[in-house]
Amino acid sequence: QNGHLSPYAWTLMVIYFLQVSPSSNMPCLSTAVFNGDVGIPSQARLPWSYRGPLSQMLFMFFQFFADEFKWGKEVVSVRMGQ
Repeated sequence: QNGHLSPYAWTLMVIYFLQVSPSSNMPCLSTAVFNGDVGIPSQARLPWSYRGPLSQMLFMFFQFFADEFKWGKEVVSVRMGQ
């Protein structure tokens, strides 16, 4: 709306970046892990953290979407992590 990305779009972009960035390598979980029960499945309880400074991660985020992501040819899929 009005040429701006929605908060939901920003959230998807951040998750996607964390999944595909070699420096963060956030795990991508299969949808089969989630069966509708309340709570977090044991397969989803993976240890993950980024040990670098937040400012560096923010810079890499914008650099990724400015230089590496092929706008108009790629789509963000957090379900697939690719």
